[in-house]
Amino acid sequence: MKEIQATRRKILEILKVQGRATVNELAEQVGIAPVSVRHHLGVLLRQGLISTDGVESREKVGRPQVLYTATPEVDKIFSADYETIIHYLLEELRKRVPAETIQEIFENVAKRILEDAELQDDGDIVERLQGITDFLSKHGYMARWEKAENGNGYYLLIHNCPYSQIPHDGSFCYMDRWLVTAFLGRKIEPLRGKKVKTLSCGYFIPA
Repeated sequence: MKEIQATRRKILEILKVQGRATVNELAEQVGIAPVSVRHHLGVLLRQGLISTDGVESREKVGRPQVLYTATPEVDKIFSADYETIIHYLLEELRKRVPAETIQEIFENVAKRILEDAELQDDGDIVERLQGITDFLSKHGYMARWEKAENGNGYYLLIHNCPYSQIPHDGSFCYMDRWLVTAFLGRKIEPLRGKKVKTLSCGYFIPA
């Protein structure tokens, strides 16, 4: 879930419930000065979380105020607790389905992810490493690669695990290993020892 400052989150909650609101309306409901609201709205506009939606229709004298509304991007902030749902689904699968079938399911999921990613797999190993690194980072893994110290291969280093909050039996790890192996066309080896201490996980890819 995307983290956001508390006052801005409150503003977004109001816009999600009401649909549209002016600076003065938001200031009254949040309990801060209009000038502070404008500052927060400026940040939210730059982040693409809100947009302007015309001006209020008013009969009284005075300059009409701009109306603000939430964009679809806000849904990512108020997303449901998918980690718990996935955890329960995995538990039910383990109760009802043989372990080898679960592994096959995750392998098929990895195949579909690879197909949908449309990564270019016709380059050399360095180009492929860059391709899979960019793909993983785009999906929250904070991945990078580097050459091994002795020059006999490469390291694919992952600093964030998207599944860290989901208790699982290694099925997601298997899925990731299968995906990386399939795309690189090389047998990969999980990293061990000191290098892994600052990582979520990592792999060695022979040259």
